Amino acid sequence: MEFDLSITSLMDTDAQGNQLRSAIIPVKAEADLGQHSEFGWPDSFSGKLVGLTQEQLLHFKFDPGVEVVLRGKRYKFEEIEEDGTFQLRRVGDD
Repeated sequence: MEFDLSITSLMDTDAQGNQLRSAIIPVKAEADLGQHSEFGWPDSFSGKLVGLTQEQLLHFKFDPGVEVVLRGKRYKFEEIEEDGTFQLRRVGDD
């Protein structure tokens, strides 16, 4: 199935520890979320980002502080390849 993801990068952190994040980049991903296909949040999942440039993929791979949001839950890339295949793991308690 195809899912909508939102991706941001960490730009800066202020003296109080608040994070300043980049603008949201909407991205499509093909993934099999198994029992979580219709609702819920898997602890981790893999898939393939679609419609991105090589430059965007490299940015997501190497830029520190990249976060991915699926259905309001935060994830981080554990792995991302040049062809767009990825592995995400859930972070935080949200």
